[in-house]
Formats: sequence, structure tokens, C-alpha cells
Amino acid sequence: MDWNWLWDTSEFVTRNHCGPGWTPELIGLYIVSHAIIALAYFAIPIELYFLYRKDWDDPHTTRVFAMFMSFIFLCGLTHLSDVAAFYWVPYRLYTLLYVITAIASAVTALNLPFLVARLVRYPSPAFVNKLNDQLREEVQRRAEAEREFARRDEILKARLSNLEDVLKNNKIKTVEDLQRINQWIHERNRAIEELRKLVSEWETP
Repeated sequence: MDWNWLWDTSEFVTRNHCGPGWTPELIGLYIVSHAIIALAYFAIPIELYFLYRKDWDDPHTTRVFAMFMSFIFLCGLTHLSDVAAFYWVPYRLYTLLYVITAIASAVTALNLPFLVARLVRYPSPAFVNKLNDQLREEVQRRAEAEREFARRDEILKARLSNLEDVLKNNKIKTVEDLQRINQWIHERNRAIEELRKLVSEWETP
């Protein structure tokens, strides 16, 4: 195949010679509009590339992203060819570009529903924020439980220390001493039970 046939412009005229209606103002608006559209189409794939670089677990998702970016880039080229047609008219080449863009558009359109089906399974920002709030509340609750645990642990240690001191020095001389020690033992057992309950609540997910 002679590829020069694609680039041949001898059988065509530039767009501004296709009719008397192409005034300079219309040509200017047409060119500027299509140029801006083309630039936007070139910018969008670059921006999508950063999303495409995400470590997706599903290879089908990354493939559809690649097709989508290619399709948008090709659309940009078609708008750019509309601008170039005022100065350079290899319409066979432009037609080939349109055919490739049409194929890419159709393939992307057929695969996009599968990508959408996968994306809708991702949690919404509101759901993620709700989970973060619950996590912060849980962290705060556990921190408070740790502080309360440490406080009660210090109280229990102090009570045990007093009881050991009494028993060690044999300071039980009266019935009141015995009652006081018995009260300490009950308080000690109650404190241990409270600590066990606190630990159980703290460890409960």
C-alpha cells in the first residue's frame, strides 16, 4: 500500500474554500473552539493517568481505564484535525483517524458498564467518613478505659500495700483493727472485680 496516498492533498481544498459562508470571524470562532476542545481532550487523559496509576486489584478495571484515556485522546486529535483542515487537508488520513476513533469509542462504550459496575461497589465518601468517626470514637473510648484502668490499678496497689504492711507488722491488736482489715480485704476484692470488668469491657470489640 502506498502510504503517500493517505497524505495526498491534491484532490481536496481547505475548508475555508468550501463555500462563501466561511467568513474570517466564523473561521476564527471555529478554530478557537475546536482548539480549546482538543486541549481539554489532551489534558483529561493526563489527569486520568494519575487515577489509572492506582494499584487496582482488578486488571479489567485498569484495561478499561487505558481504553477510556485512549478514546479521549483520539477525540482530541479529531478536533485538532478540524482545525488543521483550514490549512492542510489529507482527508484520507483524517478519515483513518475517525475510523480508529470510532472503533476505540465503540470498544470503550461496550466495556465501560463493567467498570462502572465495579466502581459502584467501592464505599462512598460518606460511608468512609462514618467509619472514620466510629474509629475515632473507639480510639477515644479505649484511651479513656486505659486511663481509668491505670487509675484503679494504682488504687488497688496502694490498698494491697497497706494490707501487706499491716499483716507484716502484726498490727492487729483490737477488734476494730480486724474489722478494718476485713473491710480492706472486701474493698480489695471489689477493686479486683471492677478491674476485671473494666478489662473485659475494654477488650470487647
